[in-house]
Amino acid sequence: MMLFDRSLIRSRRKRCAAYYLHDPFVHHEAEARLMDRIMCINKHFERVVVIGATSTEWRNLPNIGTCIFADLVAERLPQDSSLRLLCDEEWLPFAPHSLDAIISILTLHHLNDCVGALIQMRHALIPDGLMSCVTYGARSLHEVRSALTHAEMQRTGGITPRISPFMEVRDAGALLQRTGYALPVIDSDLLNITYPSLHALLHELRQSGEQNALIERSKSFTAPQLFMDASQYYHEHFSDAEHRLHATIELLFMNGWNPHHTQQQPSRRGSGTQSLRTLLEE
Repeated sequence: MMLFDRSLIRSRRKRCAAYYLHDPFVHHEAEARLMDRIMCINKHFERVVVIGATSTEWRNLPNIGTCIFADLVAERLPQDSSLRLLCDEEWLPFAPHSLDAIISILTLHHLNDCVGALIQMRHALIPDGLMSCVTYGARSLHEVRSALTHAEMQRTGGITPRISPFMEVRDAGALLQRTGYALPVIDSDLLNITYPSLHALLHELRQSGEQNALIERSKSFTAPQLFMDASQYYHEHFSDAEHRLHATIELLFMNGWNPHHTQQQPSRRGSGTQSLRTLLEE
């Protein structure tokens, strides 16, 4: 099922590349938090691909060897790295069992075939290789969604899709299991960001290339009054004492490993030698 206009996403990423590399707070924060998680893994990854990076600090991590940076558009690739790869996240050009780890930073939410992309990543990993990514969770921008929905319902009696659907935590775990990953781990962080106005928030989304890319989005002119109504609703329901608007970003972190016989396995059902009742009585 085709949800997103990938050609539009590509052109927006190209247009916003300068901002993306220098000033996207959310992306930098997501990347830094994922980097911290990778550093805590007690394993060396010799051949690593990082998709969607803004920083070349990945090369300096003590447990990463050769690091290749990949992106959908050349303008978003870190310019101070000689190991750069232009590729579509939905059509990865890696040979089977050629990588120790694949890291993805805020790219999964705009894929039409997330299942296919994750399977391709797993096929590119060596046995016991790591796939680690961060994507937007379902609670992201719920305030914006609520304000725009309310304003549109009041004015037109219906709604059009204006915010991309994001992944639930439970769906992320099921997705990793469905695509064949072992030892899946999912966790999430919440960012609470404030803005002086709805206009400032929407401007930042445009600057980072994260505005609506749904194929079924409304392509007609949106009346300014709708945004004025949405802004009023936003101020009434999601502002603080200083009249700044709060916006939630949920960062969803997903880890999965290409299966290998040395990995920890669950015990066979019925193989326990002690009764739970005995343990509780002790």
